[in-house]
Amino acid sequence: MRNFLKIAVSTLLTTCFIGGSAFAQKVPREKTVIFDHHQKVNQPYNHNPMTPGRNIDQGVHQAVYEPLFILNYETGDIEDWLGTSFTSNEAMDVWTLKIRKGVTWSDGEAYDADDVVYTINLLKNDDTASLHRAASMQEWVKSVEKTDQHTVVFNLTKPNARFQLDYFAIKIWGDFIILPEHIWKDKDPFTFTFYDLEKGWPLGTGPYKLTNATPTEFIFDRDDNWWGNKAGFKRLPEPHRLIWSTSGTEENRALMATRNELDSAHDMTLGAFEAIMAKNPKWEAWWDDMPYSWLDPCARQMSINNTIEPWNDPEMRVALNHIIDRDEIVRVAYEGTTFASKSMFVQYAGMDRYINAICDAGLCNKMKGDVQSAQKIIESKGWQKASNGFYEKDGKTLTFEIKT
Repeated sequence: MRNFLKIAVSTLLTTCFIGGSAFAQKVPREKTVIFDHHQKVNQPYNHNPMTPGRNIDQGVHQAVYEPLFILNYETGDIEDWLGTSFTSNEAMDVWTLKIRKGVTWSDGEAYDADDVVYTINLLKNDDTASLHRAASMQEWVKSVEKTDQHTVVFNLTKPNARFQLDYFAIKIWGDFIILPEHIWKDKDPFTFTFYDLEKGWPLGTGPYKLTNATPTEFIFDRDDNWWGNKAGFKRLPEPHRLIWSTSGTEENRALMATRNELDSAHDMTLGAFEAIMAKNPKWEAWWDDMPYSWLDPCARQMSINNTIEPWNDPEMRVALNHIIDRDEIVRVAYEGTTFASKSMFVQYAGMDRYINAICDAGLCNKMKGDVQSAQKIIESKGWQKASNGFYEKDGKTLTFEIKT
């Protein structure tokens, strides 16, 4: 298992990059940030965010689209962005969204309640329930209505305390994407590619526009007319150009990093990171020392199929839990670049009160393996250790299959 090191360069060398598009102009290297993309994109000219197999993680999600709200993992707060508030009635079956004034799409059209209502109704009316978030909106939303240009009321089918968090507050990845009604209203949502650089597609509200796309590289140039700067919400980002480039193998990724051909990389082992640092000390991790990386939002865990014998017995699952030495997994598999989780939840500050409650109840994970306790449980279930060292019962060996 490999650890994801989110690392970025602190100082960029000055070279020049010339994009492969008629729209891309020369941008100095020190004004360009190059991100590592994990794989080749088979459909680089399809930017429909609603269909299965959609392409949005190669920069469009990060640079073109903006969320209504953002979950801050470290604090647990839901922070405003395109939205300014999202409140419910006491029964939590009516939610009212307030949209920030002054927001525009990158073509200058207003981003408002019409776009939100259009997008929700598009998904509610999807008979196939295959468009992104269609099934969820059909399950939860009875109706949606605009009360003014910046206010939308959601009438739910049933109470949902997590409605804002689950669907409209981005959590690292998977934002609910509001579509520009003036572009999409006469398009087939299943076949529209949303790609035409001359028309500014894919169109978003973000501070960058896509200017070139290939299976291995996507170039985004800063939009100096970005609404956020004009409205006084946020200043323009410093980089004039962002590039997502497919690096391929870890070895090639490390080589590109040492040559200043990448400014950010992921899916990297400790050894590769240390090799980069030895040749290019401008590179840095989230932390100066071990474990270096910022915690991934998904704590790694082993899920048990508890419908299969003998693992349908909860005591046997407890025995399995005793056997696992989490500290050893961190030491060997992760090379010390993380730490064992106390629970199934990632250990961000925003989760402290929940994790502490779990530990106070005596339900936190044990970090060290306890083989003897596991053996006692297993043997109490009638399993006996054979001469080959494996437990057997009724002619069967105690085993389970691990799928990753």
